Amino acid sequence: MVKLVLSRKGFDARHGGIPSPILPDGTLLPLPIPHPAETTRLDEISLPLGNGRIVELVGDLSGGRLAADLRVHADPQLQPPAAALPGWRPCLGQAGAAAGHLRREGVGPGDLFLFFGWFRSVQRRRGRWVYRSGAPDRHLIFGWLEVGEVLPLGRQSERCLAMHPWLADHPHHQRADLRADPHNTLYLAAPDSRLVASAAPAAGRFQRATPHRQLTAPDAPTRSLWRLPGWWLPEPQAPTLSYHRDPGLWQRQGDGVRLRSARIGQEFVIELPEQGPHRDWLEALIADEP
Repeated sequence: MVKLVLSRKGFDARHGGIPSPILPDGTLLPLPIPHPAETTRLDEISLPLGNGRIVELVGDLSGGRLAADLRVHADPQLQPPAAALPGWRPCLGQAGAAAGHLRREGVGPGDLFLFFGWFRSVQRRRGRWVYRSGAPDRHLIFGWLEVGEVLPLGRQSERCLAMHPWLADHPHHQRADLRADPHNTLYLAAPDSRLVASAAPAAGRFQRATPHRQLTAPDAPTRSLWRLPGWWLPEPQAPTLSYHRDPGLWQRQGDGVRLRSARIGQEFVIELPEQGPHRDWLEALIADEP
């Protein structure tokens, strides 16, 4: 069996307060959540727009509320930071209740994270960035990571740092509150992907919005109403996705299902057989990079 984790990341209604932008050419810009204890600033994050233009874009979309000195939690790290230390690997840090949930669900080496967030299309109007009028809010998958190693930073931080010195720059090591959390955990990408032969290491960020990466149903009035392939709800009606085990949240629709997804929670876990229809879906998701 393999565990698939839908991991909610980036700006949300509480943290940042605006959707991450989809540029006019379809480029996804997943914005990491703000946190005052972080050392990384908004103008230092690596996204395909250029640091100065990211600051301008976020300032415009937030009505000037979010500025260049905004501190952000740069995690997950799916591409090397600008000054990555030798040995760096793609990774996800998690702490608190969400880390405890992943541990109880048994997420570990060989399992797969799909990172999703809240997005909306933007455009330039009269020299400023604005959200496109009438554009829907959508939950989109923007990245992935196949787990190769799990590091218990909260309980064995010195041993983990000795094994991987590059962790000294990671926010889950830098922040004192996270170092003190016994649940503080880092998930490192595997050296090679089991799903896509050309992916090494086994992680990446998707550059473009495509229908295959959209969780929100095309006709949905809210981003939390999803349309998923039918294998997400095994027969008989027995949902296994964590935080979504109430059958009343699911509705069969042809060869797919509609799901009223949880408005809170970061990590949603489903256990799947090693082989099955989900594997073709996952391979297409990761390989479908225009």
